[in-house]
Amino acid sequence: MREVSPEGKRASADVLRHHHEAHEADRPDDGPQIGHAGEVEDLAERVLQSLPQVIVLDGLAEDPIEWLDEMCGLVLRELGATQPGASLMVSRLLDLLLVVILRRWAQSDDSLPGWLAAAKDERIARAIAAIHSNSGGSLRNAELADIAGMSVSNFADRFKQVMGQGPGAYLRGWRLDQAAEALLHSSASIEAIADRVGYASKEAFSRAFQAKFGQSPSAWRGARHA
Repeated sequence: MREVSPEGKRASADVLRHHHEAHEADRPDDGPQIGHAGEVEDLAERVLQSLPQVIVLDGLAEDPIEWLDEMCGLVLRELGATQPGASLMVSRLLDLLLVVILRRWAQSDDSLPGWLAAAKDERIARAIAAIHSNSGGSLRNAELADIAGMSVSNFADRFKQVMGQGPGAYLRGWRLDQAAEALLHSSASIEAIADRVGYASKEAFSRAFQAKFGQSPSAWRGARHA
């Protein structure tokens, strides 16, 4: 049984409760802004959706994370302060805390989700890098297996074990994510975006996009640019 002190529980709750608020306060009310509010939410969802609701780090008493307690204390002090720039400081500190916690977790946990597990598996990481750099092309399992230096069957099994889905499903999902980014960030036509991410027709792309995002590409783009 792992015990967490009442102070630790309160600190964790405060940090999590104010995480979103700090990032919201960090955005200027007017003037030039990069992207749309929905873009940050969409990107965060795609990156963090595979993380568990709770991450437990063991062995901190024997091998503590350097300056973790001090950083948490600073976050809590800034949350209660009225100094100029407090929300900005809290936002940045929480970003650093997340990186530090994920780094330690990645070093200690053997059941990591998708992208963290792939980062620890050099062979699968090479295949994923190839997919990311050639999302509009045609990459078959045999080609990806060759890049990973594995047999086709071993590669397919290992990829699914690490990523929770097969190489083909991952490639299709990545293409659609790239298409979503293009719909948000560019004025390119749907036909052009479909071609860019490897679809032979606008119709095939629209069907795949709606199956994943619940809206047609044009409706999805319009809702986020409204």
